[in-house]
Amino acid sequence: MVSKKTRKSPSPQNMGRLPDKTYQQILRSVPVATVDFILIRTIAGRKEFMLGKRTEEPYKNSWFVPGGRIFKGETLIESVRRNCQRELGIKPAAKDIFFIGCIDAFNPPKMGIPWHSIWHFYKINAKASPKPKLNRENAEVRWFLKIDQRWPLPVRRALALAGFED
Repeated sequence: MVSKKTRKSPSPQNMGRLPDKTYQQILRSVPVATVDFILIRTIAGRKEFMLGKRTEEPYKNSWFVPGGRIFKGETLIESVRRNCQRELGIKPAAKDIFFIGCIDAFNPPKMGIPWHSIWHFYKINAKASPKPKLNRENAEVRWFLKIDQRWPLPVRRALALAGFED
């Protein structure tokens, strides 16, 4: 384990989009490590979670959890904060982020390749009504109380792991 004092933050040239050919080789060869998360709030004693309506494949037009790849040199918490800011325009405090568990997601094709991701799944305690600023990945976000069986399997499994029921 690298201590905070000696660990260097990822440099900008190590972050971001990979060339398509490299990414396709990764998708064919190994699971992709991601952080995925739900914002949770409590209103009138009831816990709710936020999902986004995807605009991109895979899972286009499905309610899905926000998240993304972990960059080399980035801690899991840094990755959650970065991906939350990128996708929802919200940068949560580290003290509000809690690890729930890991989930295998066997996904439909991306770039023509069926792929496997390993979600490091987190919950984020949200303020009562955060105001998301969405990027292009979600058409909208919505708060839910329970799991809908029409949602993709990895989403249902993650929400069940977080203690939500259908």
